[in-house]
Amino acid sequence: MGYRPRGFVPLRHLNGNVSFQTRRYFVTASHESRLFPGDPVKLVDGSIRRVNTSAVGSALEPPVLGVIRTLYNSTGRPLTFNQPTAGPSLDASTAGYADIYDDPDITFLVNATTSVSANQMGQFVRTTAATANTAAGISGFRIESTDTTASAVSHRWQIIGVSPEHRIGLATEQGFEGVSATDVEVKIADHLFRRQKARVAGAVGP
Repeated sequence: MGYRPRGFVPLRHLNGNVSFQTRRYFVTASHESRLFPGDPVKLVDGSIRRVNTSAVGSALEPPVLGVIRTLYNSTGRPLTFNQPTAGPSLDASTAGYADIYDDPDITFLVNATTSVSANQMGQFVRTTAATANTAAGISGFRIESTDTTASAVSHRWQIIGVSPEHRIGLATEQGFEGVSATDVEVKIADHLFRRQKARVAGAVGP
């Protein structure tokens, strides 16, 4: 528990599946941000990009593709630890490959910027990023829990429960009754393979 940004960690499937499959995607040398396992990403012109972390997301921003599991260099070698200073990550402006959890039914465990309470259950939320841990190769992504809303426009994740550790000793599955949580379970609300919103003539509609 506590405030520990570490990116998005696959937790379970909405459909009951028990395995987490990935698909490998290309990363061009034109990507702007250093990539870490646990970073949420989008697909732009067939290549992986880190999702937008600005305070006000655009409704026309590409949907979320998934979350990075493993990163590779341009020859396909897995990026591993180079201790004591560097964990597995792919530098900005460096070509490579990434294995992505891209199943829209996967739910993720993620840290929140503040405690999440019962009235935020089912609300939509956007991402934000603290400083990543480059030595350990740990993503700095988390959800901005001070900015939850009933609309999925520019808020592409949905809070669906608290983390399993918060549920210990609680009577309900969601576990929000009478508690607040800094680690929550979320799903991708606007997924590339299952759109929450669709572009129509440059506008966003249902």
